[in-house]
Amino acid sequence: MQKRSFSDVKSEEAQSHKKPGLASSMTYGQHDFSWTSPSLPSTEKKDLLRRKSPLECKEGMLKSMLKRVDTLQNLLDQLKAVSQQQQLQINTLKKSLNIE
Repeated sequence: MQKRSFSDVKSEEAQSHKKPGLASSMTYGQHDFSWTSPSLPSTEKKDLLRRKSPLECKEGMLKSMLKRVDTLQNLLDQLKAVSQQQQLQINTLKKSLNIE
């Protein structure tokens, strides 16, 4: 069996974990990591193009908030209607019992 150095083993491990079509450059001291992949599948490219801009995200949030406001307004209207019905029932009971 042939003796190998630690650096030989590490470089072999690094070579075995590389993915085809991926290029990378790293410098640990400066924390500059850059990754490029010229062979991205077309679905991944489409996903990148589909990402929403911050303005589109805010627009979506505003639309969902408006839906919530509409829902809350409908619930408030229903509560008012129930309250009016109960007040009518109370007034009817008072009249029937001659309580004023």
